[in-house]
Amino acid sequence: MALTPTARAAGTRRRPVVVAWALWALAMFGLAAFVWLDHLLRQAGRPDLAVLGLFAIPPTLACVSASTVGAVLAGRRPAHPVGWLLLATGLSLSAGGALAGYLP
Repeated sequence: MALTPTARAAGTRRRPVVVAWALWALAMFGLAAFVWLDHLLRQAGRPDLAVLGLFAIPPTLACVSASTVGAVLAGRRPAHPVGWLLLATGLSLSAGGALAGYLP
């Protein structure tokens, strides 16, 4: 069954939206991994290696807000680079948090 040009264009317009929200979900998964690894450190009797504290609130809020705004902007205007840059910022903050909980 061949796709009409309109159906093909609709499919290509949805792809950046799906990619943007998948990257957002990956950033949120990284934050969840960060919290889980911190919990495991405390449970293992090493609270001195735990990273979560009051000083972790600003980077966590920055990660959530940058990822969310980036996903909305990249989903609505895929050609605009700021949305993708905000998503990359959120992903890097999330990955940094997860690595900080894993590497001590």
